[in-house]
Amino acid sequence: MPIQGGGRLSGRTLGLNVGLLHIRTDGLDGVQSGNAFSVARLEKEWANRSSVGGIFVERDAVDVDGDYNRTYAVDGQLGIGDALTLSAFGARTETPGLDPANPDRVVEDEAYEVSAGWSSRSLRGSADIRQVGHDFNPEVGFLPRDGYRQYSIFGMVYYRPSEFFGVREFRPHVRYQTFRDLRTGFEETARVHVDSHVEWH
Repeated sequence: MPIQGGGRLSGRTLGLNVGLLHIRTDGLDGVQSGNAFSVARLEKEWANRSSVGGIFVERDAVDVDGDYNRTYAVDGQLGIGDALTLSAFGARTETPGLDPANPDRVVEDEAYEVSAGWSSRSLRGSADIRQVGHDFNPEVGFLPRDGYRQYSIFGMVYYRPSEFFGVREFRPHVRYQTFRDLRTGFEETARVHVDSHVEWH
């Protein structure tokens, strides 16, 4: 779509990371109306990998009442010691007329993730849970799939032999990931990955 114009502002103020963006596009007759796109992001950082933030994203049709899409999200990260990091986000979208044929249906327009990660010189690992509702619809962006709950776990060991045919480091690792339908619990996709990297001097 042709861009009429817009503006961007980013930087730091009052101890916050700030990002603002607004773009307005032309429409195409009989295809799509013009749209105004807006993004606002605020984040507060602390020491030791810790932060909290929020974002708002909107698409608003210029000439069509009630044609818009909005995304609201908050996120946070907490570093504990040198190795452990906890993080999470929660998000919700707003799309008018999502299911006009069934106005009493419960709308599943939320998404969240909770994760924990460990990273040290000899060990790296993570575990996370992510859930995306069937109606979660961030139009200003890309969503590969919806209506699922994902469980994932990963572990890697760093082994550095003192002398072994010039090998500097072995990195054996394993990952398990499963996607399950949010309503039925049916496993749609599962993946097990077992591998090892080898690095020579």
